[in-house]
Amino acid sequence: MRTTWLILVLMLLIGGIMYFLAQKPQRTTVHNTIAFGNTPDSIRQRTILYVAYDPAQVYFRDSAWSTADSTPLKIIPPDSALSAFNGHGSATFYIDYNHQYFYDIEISKPATGQPFGLTLDLQPDPANNTVQLSGVVDSQNGKLDFSGPMMKMFNAFVLSYNTKIPDSLRSADSSLAKAEKLITVIRK
Repeated sequence: MRTTWLILVLMLLIGGIMYFLAQKPQRTTVHNTIAFGNTPDSIRQRTILYVAYDPAQVYFRDSAWSTADSTPLKIIPPDSALSAFNGHGSATFYIDYNHQYFYDIEISKPATGQPFGLTLDLQPDPANNTVQLSGVVDSQNGKLDFSGPMMKMFNAFVLSYNTKIPDSLRSADSSLAKAEKLITVIRK
């Protein structure tokens, strides 16, 4: 008889603990994600994501992305969680489709502890001979939608961000409107 009461009390205790844990609000895990939305698998398999931190210039030569000091850019696996910023204030993401088209987007680091999401959709646009990219940057501060055609790539080119290049390397002609970024083709 004593064993029966002991089992009954233990079952009530375990049931109470399980009820308490089930009613407790679930805390979401803070992590950064990059995912493809409605992109066909044929395009998804040919798309590579790269990341650079505060780049002044990025080089593309013969299917390889690198910074000015020849350090290869980090490849990010699609549809995965990542620690995108690694202590940096911003990250520039490069979406490379089959080494024929690319798109770059710079995203500032969200506040500490806030989740961040980047959803990309790529669709072929045969009428304009390009690939259309649309995406959403989602954080607790709100959503930012963007879209546009991906840029045609060359065998070798340099992508310069004029706002990050030191003044000593900028063009001396200040009468021209300053471009935010400039593509210099090395080899077609």
